[in-house]
Amino acid sequence: MNFARKSSDKDKCNFITVLRDNGETYTVLVTVKDEKTGEVTQREETISREAFEAAVKNGYLKKQ
Repeated sequence: MNFARKSSDKDKCNFITVLRDNGETYTVLVTVKDEKTGEVTQREETISREAFEAAVKNGYLKKQ
């Protein structure tokens, strides 16, 4: 599953890819692209199912 994340910095695009559903948590890959420099950074994070689902429900994360 892929999601876009709202960013307060208009020059950056943020994307979240769910790598694994671990039951109570998700392992996600966070990709940030700087539109000005073209620099792309990635990091793997763990987020609770409750927090992730709340972010989707509230529109902070939008399914791609």
